[in-house]
Amino acid sequence: MNTRIQKIFEKYYNTHSKAYHYVTLHSKAVCDFCIPIAHAHGAEVSLVESGSFLHDIGAIFCDAPSMGCFGTRPYIQHGVEGQKLLEQEGIFYEAKIALTHVGVSISVQDIIDQNLPLPQQDMTPTTLEEKIIAYGDLFFSKRPAYLTTPKSIERVRYEVSRYGIRAREIFETWHEQFYIP
Repeated sequence: MNTRIQKIFEKYYNTHSKAYHYVTLHSKAVCDFCIPIAHAHGAEVSLVESGSFLHDIGAIFCDAPSMGCFGTRPYIQHGVEGQKLLEQEGIFYEAKIALTHVGVSISVQDIIDQNLPLPQQDMTPTTLEEKIIAYGDLFFSKRPAYLTTPKSIERVRYEVSRYGIRAREIFETWHEQFYIP
C-alpha cells in the first residue's frame, strides 16, 4: 500500500481496528490476485493496484459488525459510500472502481427489479481495470476463511449464481478472459 493510500485509510479508519485489519488484508489479497491479470491484459497496473486497495474503503460507513464496521448504511452501499469518499478526496478513477466492483455487475434494472437500497444508477464495470477488480474481488471476502485465501472457482460460481443467469454469464465471460492457471 503506497503512502497516499495509507494516509486515506488513516483518515477514515482506526489503524488498530478490526475493520482496518479486514479491509486492508482483503484489499491486498485482491490486489495480489489482480496484478498478474493486469500485466497479462495490458491494463494500467498502477490503477489496478490503487483501485484494488481502495475498492472497499466505503465499508467503514456500513453496518457490518462481523468485520468491525459500525456505520449506518446497509453493506450493499459500501461501493456508493466509497465512491463518495474518494471523490471528496479528489480520487476519481478509483472512485468509479469502488462503485462498480459490488456484486458482479449491478444495472439500474437490477436495482429496480430487486428493490435494492441503492441509487438508481448504473454500477456496471466498463473499463478493463474495473472488470479485473470486480472479477478478483469475487474470489475473496471479509470472512476469515477467504480473507487472504481465494475461493475455489466452484464456490465463486455457486455464489454468483445466486444473483441470476445474467450475473453468472458475466462472471463466465470474465473468467474466460482473465483466468490465469
